[in-house]
Amino acid sequence: MSDNIFEGISSEVANAPVENTNRPVSPDKYHLSVVNAELRTSKAGKRYASVQYRVEDGQPSANRRIFEIYMLEGHEVSVRISRKTLSILLAANGGEGALTDVSQLIGAHVYGEVVIEEGRDGYDDKNRVKWVNKWEGQDTPVSGGSSSPEPDEFDVF
Repeated sequence: MSDNIFEGISSEVANAPVENTNRPVSPDKYHLSVVNAELRTSKAGKRYASVQYRVEDGQPSANRRIFEIYMLEGHEVSVRISRKTLSILLAANGGEGALTDVSQLIGAHVYGEVVIEEGRDGYDDKNRVKWVNKWEGQDTPVSGGSSSPEPDEFDVF
């Protein structure tokens, strides 16, 4: 190891092509955990829960993060779907009663379907969590199907 703390930092490195390591994970059903949850406000002044999921170990893309927002105010259908999903996260984390703070969701383990949303307005493609259910040891990932049914009432985003 060199004593030069700046070794490897140069204009040549800055001009070299960079591999995109932020490609979305493959669409499939995964065992996910909630590693962070925050209450935020949109530019339009609507509150939402920002949830960070982690792909659990033992699966392709293990330890990758997927960020999702759940609207708490605004469009009626979005709010209804968000409330249902947040309720599932609360129950999956052993919570009883009503959600009083989004930090109650941290640590929840769920089985969910991850999809890729096409990028628009200059943004790259990104992952979305289409639906979640309580984690009960389902086989993951299971390309092409699963023994765990999808929620059909809340699967349209």
